[in-house]
Amino acid sequence: MIIIDDDECAAMLLTEQHHDHEIVVVDGLARWKENPGVREVVDMCDLNNMIEDMEKKGIGRNDERYRRLYRNMGYSLRGYWEVFYWSMNNEDAEEYRPPANAA
Repeated sequence: MIIIDDDECAAMLLTEQHHDHEIVVVDGLARWKENPGVREVVDMCDLNNMIEDMEKKGIGRNDERYRRLYRNMGYSLRGYWEVFYWSMNNEDAEEYRPPANAA
């Protein structure tokens, strides 16, 4: 069992219970388990370009597809919180409602 001692990340995980994405510890840092295929695509296509394309299509930070990308990249839990739950980076963070059937 991984113990999360960051109160904001621990609270975030209560909202993130709609999926079963594994959490791992890499070099002492809790992160989502990386999907190597997704990581390879992101490295080839450039994350900034991918985000720009998603946003042009109306896919924002409260969209499960956007969040799934970050989980599959193996983002750290703290970094994930900063991107999706911190109002400085997501002004609509309070409006996020996890989908009932997202895996």
